[in-house]
Amino acid sequence: MPGKFFPRNKLGPMPFCFADTATQNVPHNIVVELISKQQWLRLRTHLETTTTTITSPTTVLQQLFDSGADTELVLRYFDWSRREFKVKYTLELICRLLHSLAAAKMYLKIRNLLNGFVKDESFCSVSVSSIFRAFSSCGGDHDRSRIADMLMVAYVKNMRPHLGFEAFKRAGEYGLKLSVVSCNHLLNALVKGSEIVGAEYVYKEMRNRKIELDLVSFNIVIHGLCKVGKLKEASDVIEDMKSLGVSPDAITYNTLIDGYCKRGKIGRMYRADAILKDMVESGIPADEFTFNILIDGFCKDRNVLAAMKVFDEMKNQGVKVSLITYSSLINGLCACGKLDEAIALRNQMITCSGLKPDFITHSVIIKGFCKQKMVDRARELFDDLVKQGMVPNVVMYNTMIDAYCKSRRTEDAFALHDSMLERGMLPNAATYNSLIAGLCSEGDTEGAKRLENVSKNKGLIKADLVTY
Repeated sequence: MPGKFFPRNKLGPMPFCFADTATQNVPHNIVVELISKQQWLRLRTHLETTTTTITSPTTVLQQLFDSGADTELVLRYFDWSRREFKVKYTLELICRLLHSLAAAKMYLKIRNLLNGFVKDESFCSVSVSSIFRAFSSCGGDHDRSRIADMLMVAYVKNMRPHLGFEAFKRAGEYGLKLSVVSCNHLLNALVKGSEIVGAEYVYKEMRNRKIELDLVSFNIVIHGLCKVGKLKEASDVIEDMKSLGVSPDAITYNTLIDGYCKRGKIGRMYRADAILKDMVESGIPADEFTFNILIDGFCKDRNVLAAMKVFDEMKNQGVKVSLITYSSLINGLCACGKLDEAIALRNQMITCSGLKPDFITHSVIIKGFCKQKMVDRARELFDDLVKQGMVPNVVMYNTMIDAYCKSRRTEDAFALHDSMLERGMLPNAATYNSLIAGLCSEGDTEGAKRLENVSKNKGLIKADLVTY
């Protein structure tokens, strides 16, 4: 039978040409002619009537190689025979074809073949080290490097980054030179998969192997390190960039600033501000993303005054102010209990910037009022939204219902519950937990138990015992 993809029992020294006498026979001219004219039905008939061995597809491919047939013609036969006879060629023949294509500089064909192979489970079941041993048996270093490079990318693009990582390591062991573009594909896949240790290894190996990293490489690595809070290491990478003559860009600095704002500890905003100064001194102006990152960071640090100063600087520099900017500031003001200022900023947002607040913005304000036990102000805004034609979502309803229940105004809470049902909106477990807690706080335990049964019958989570 034709060999399976890369049989393990044939690994060891793997010459691409066999000493089999059957493979040394030059194929009949008619076979070459039929392939070149793509007369596949006649070719199949010819093979079935002139051969007696069941390995004839493999034999013909070997003969085509040995006869020095045109690479394009060999590829046509290879593709046709795989479809027609369902043959799975051996590792030796596949590698021989890949090297022939590389010698002819038919790189697109190689990529297409490798992508097809990588999608095949039988191909991916073979160890990457076995494949590289076979690659090393033939061809020059340049062709082997190109094939290894494309194989690594094929693994990554077909959602097999672990095999791409393995291919990267094997390429180093065999002294094969990979391209920075392909390595960037691998780095990006590892960072997206939160395989930051692997990404760090690739980064260090790229430098050791003298692969010239570009701006994309550094930015990916910095993003990965910031993603897991390795901010000192990320800062060191920026210094590496500069020492290698690669200038950081806005993405580089914004990534590090965002890392400190989100994952930094004590003094994180001081450090973020220092990076901003370094950015400006390097001749890179702060953009919309820079300002938004800083504003959000200061707001989460409950330093709204600093956030407003950044906001003013943003406007002074003529940088576009977006919905994200206003939402961060409004959220920060509400968190600090500065609700009137939050409302004023929302109004400024509408009148001066022409931006329309979204559900999240309004929910934050309503939640802020409820937190300050200003339920009537929250309800006033809630009703105003309804008048404007905006339909509150479940979260907004739940916020109001919970605030009413905590204020022992369960009648108002149940009115909102009924409003939800009238709008075809289904209350969830949080809705019922708030209502049950409200009934209990007013001493109506019977009502609370009846409502608990209703929630259980609806298949919702059982009311938390804390609500009692």
